[in-house]
Amino acid sequence: MSMIGFIGFGEVSSNMVLGMLAEKDTDFVVYDTDVIRTRKQTDALDINGKVRIVETLSELLEFSDTIIVAIPGAYDKELFDEIKAERPKDILFIDLCTAPPFSKRQIESDIQHIGCQYVDTAIMGSVPVLKHKVPMYISGSGAEKMQQVLSIYKPNITVVGKKAGDASLVKLCRSIYMKGLAAISIEMTLVSRYYGVEEQVYKSLSDSLDNDTFSNYTPRLINGTFKHCERRLQEMKECLDIVQAAGETGEMTQATIDLYQKILK
Repeated sequence: MSMIGFIGFGEVSSNMVLGMLAEKDTDFVVYDTDVIRTRKQTDALDINGKVRIVETLSELLEFSDTIIVAIPGAYDKELFDEIKAERPKDILFIDLCTAPPFSKRQIESDIQHIGCQYVDTAIMGSVPVLKHKVPMYISGSGAEKMQQVLSIYKPNITVVGKKAGDASLVKLCRSIYMKGLAAISIEMTLVSRYYGVEEQVYKSLSDSLDNDTFSNYTPRLINGTFKHCERRLQEMKECLDIVQAAGETGEMTQATIDLYQKILK
């Protein structure tokens, strides 16, 4: 009997299963290298009757016709090399791992070569909060089939390209901003807290940002930087002085200075 399988049963997969079960009574099969942890997790979530845990990759490939892969991105290619060696047929692989676009394209090529389909899938929100309805950007040979297979669970899927790697490109480009924003926010908070002006700094930023939109504010920010780069560079050098005086190394502030100097060349 075929069913949806999961490789890896951490936070992403377990929350996906909980959300999908809320939409439709379904049986799943799971393979995770840490079988003991997986059993404890299914016990804690009270989903033992709906999740069959197998101990080998071969078993998972035998019982699944759709497999959702949710493991650390560093192991993505290694896993698919193992899958390729097993030479399964007619399986749809939905790859949720964050990995470079060129790696995704190579994996798709390998998977197609053995007669399977592949979907590069980028998670674009919080799975613990949104579960299976988290926004997913997808691309690759199996994109249409993924939409068909998962339609009964009413997921939030957007096709963003034909080639594997396209979805990952969107996520990684977005992450330049989101992870960078987190890093600069940490640096700003630590320094303003050191000087006792955190509340005032937060209020000022709130006044500037809360009544605007990303699509309006960002182009102005970029255009203004190019127009007034020399003046802003000098201001950032002064910022670095107060950052370092507060005992912080100021990596993010220094990175801004480096970029502005490059713009001026």
